[in-house]
Amino acid sequence: MHLATNWLLGSIIRPITIFCEKHKVKRIVSVGHSLGAAVATLLTITLKHFKDTLPESSPLKNVDVFAHSYATPPTVIIFFSISILYLYF
Repeated sequence: MHLATNWLLGSIIRPITIFCEKHKVKRIVSVGHSLGAAVATLLTITLKHFKDTLPESSPLKNVDVFAHSYATPPTVIIFFSISILYLYF
């Protein structure tokens, strides 16, 4: 699942960046149910980590990224979840 998420992010990051720059986007929300919720959750976590590595001049740097997930199956291991909590909250 993690490899699929990285592939998906790699496939959509350029169009997302162009869209955010053109339309002055302030927030990205990924939404999913069940398996789609797992993908939305992993994509959001991966995108948050990716945007932290971008230079300040990037259009994505100041975009807030959220996920709304419904009936999400277990997606990440507990150690990864705790590290994300300490990193972003």
